[in-house]
Amino acid sequence: MRRWLFRFLSLVLILFVVVCAGIWLVEFYPRHGSHPPLQLGRGTLAIQHARIYVAPSDPPIEDGTVLIRDGRIAAVGAQVEIPSGSTIVPCDHCVVTAGFWNAHVHLTEPKWSMANWKSAATLNPQLADMFLSRGFTTVIDLGSNPADTFSIRRRTEKGELTGPYIYTAGTGIYPPHGIPFYLKETLPRWIQASMPQPETPQEATSIVHRNLGGGADLTKLFTGSWVERGHVLPMPVNIATAAVTESHLNGKLVFAHPSSRGSLCPDARERSGVLRFAEGPEVDVRLDGVAVVRVAVVVDGAANATTGTPGPGCCGCGDGTRPGVELNSSRNWSSRKRGVRGTRSMRTA
Repeated sequence: MRRWLFRFLSLVLILFVVVCAGIWLVEFYPRHGSHPPLQLGRGTLAIQHARIYVAPSDPPIEDGTVLIRDGRIAAVGAQVEIPSGSTIVPCDHCVVTAGFWNAHVHLTEPKWSMANWKSAATLNPQLADMFLSRGFTTVIDLGSNPADTFSIRRRTEKGELTGPYIYTAGTGIYPPHGIPFYLKETLPRWIQASMPQPETPQEATSIVHRNLGGGADLTKLFTGSWVERGHVLPMPVNIATAAVTESHLNGKLVFAHPSSRGSLCPDARERSGVLRFAEGPEVDVRLDGVAVVRVAVVVDGAANATTGTPGPGCCGCGDGTRPGVELNSSRNWSSRKRGVRGTRSMRTA
């Protein structure tokens, strides 16, 4: 009897260890080294005979040249001296601009799952289809599985994948008992249990600190969550304030998903310190210090913004996504003091 019990307990222990190892391998190991040093291309590349838009407000350079040296733009103009041994890319009748920023994306489709273990041959076409072919060279992930997002970001920065530069919010933060109904209907309960829903300001501070320390570049708050169809649960202002304060102390931006006017009223916004709204009802974009990121859907190459028409000059992007201002120093969409690194130059594939 004792021998049978010992074997049974040993089997249970082995199964427990195997399950824990599997969870670690799938959910936690892929998050390692999420921001390695960026690997830029080597050598000299010259793009010739292109129409070049250096800035949205300036006239284009007709029949111009872009000279790229070791992954950074060295010169732009109509008369650029090309060093011998450069790789020449004839670009007659084509247009060159700074890469677009998409300030609201998610990597939650099944095709991105287990990204750490998928080959470049599988992921590169997906990255090209979703981002690069639309002109997006920098994107902001506002809430996806960090195991997938961090893997793609790490492998792209190491040069293993050809994709955009990725900033990520890691995991979104919800009101107490405030997981949206559409996530409750699709996600397993064990995943729902791990989704942060702070009930006190201290807990919110700890969650933000852990999220940023784990590799996130910014904070995403569900200041209004659709817990039921037709009912939005607002995040308590003291919890939002604590999360925003901790984010700003770490030099990071905060995005809010308000979902309703009551979740984004100026009074609540002022008291919490939220600076950017991502997804929500039509709002007064003149609110002091607030940027609105509008959602756009790209279908067959056309952009259909769900809360407005695409901004001028954008390809498949809403008003919150703009081309970089200068080819040799693309301006960031936010203050660098907030901790989101700007691109010093156009990145080359």
